[in-house]
Amino acid sequence: MVSSPTDRPVSPAELSEVLRSAGKVREAGSASGPGGTGTRYAFTARFPGVLESVSGTVDIDQRGRVRRVMTITTQGRYEKVTTDRDPTFGNLGAPVPVTVPPAGQVEYTSRPYSGDLF
Repeated sequence: MVSSPTDRPVSPAELSEVLRSAGKVREAGSASGPGGTGTRYAFTARFPGVLESVSGTVDIDQRGRVRRVMTITTQGRYEKVTTDRDPTFGNLGAPVPVTVPPAGQVEYTSRPYSGDLF
């Protein structure tokens, strides 16, 4: 998971949706790091309704998995706030212990979160 400026996690599915909606996506060369090699893509997305833009790169390994996402998010019209993010994903496929929370700690919503993108 990637954290947003509001510390709300962004799932890989949401990240993929943002990239697909981007105004420009282009191949930006090769990528390598822990766990293998792949292709780096550069993207830019503008969201005029919320006065926000996101640009950066995403590294995809040879198996189609996101390995690194570098983003710069700019928000605001008059006083711009810029946030840089650079998470790297590793140990893909490793077992992760999970404990199911008690029912009283689970919140169900009828619509998706619509806050900050990153």
